[in-house]
Amino acid sequence: MESNPSDRPKLRPPDDSHVGPSRRTVLAAERTWLAWFRTGIGVSAAAIGVGAVLPKLTDSSSWGFVALGAGYAALAVAVFVEGWRRQRDIYSAIAVNADVPTGIHAIAALTVAGGLLALSTLVLLFTEI
Repeated sequence: MESNPSDRPKLRPPDDSHVGPSRRTVLAAERTWLAWFRTGIGVSAAAIGVGAVLPKLTDSSSWGFVALGAGYAALAVAVFVEGWRRQRDIYSAIAVNADVPTGIHAIAALTVAGGLLALSTLVLLFTEI
């Protein structure tokens, strides 16, 4: 006679919340930091692409690409710093079982800076082609 799958006990990970923050909480914080880090790496690659590769592809000696590349590099540094700050705040909050407010001003500044750099890159690219 076969057993019904719904009759089997469901396996659950052990509850470790009584000994501190759960593994899920700590791992979620780590994934968040890794997302910030990946974003910083991506913006660093954009800095190289815009500042060094695009001028060669467009046969341009325009200082604009170099300036935009420097802007992307500065944005990459800002992303790394904000990711580190956010991770520090999250781990401090985990230690005392508190919430961490979203750094809406930093997110807004990074979003505006990234948008302006992208728009400027498009404008310069289309004026150089």
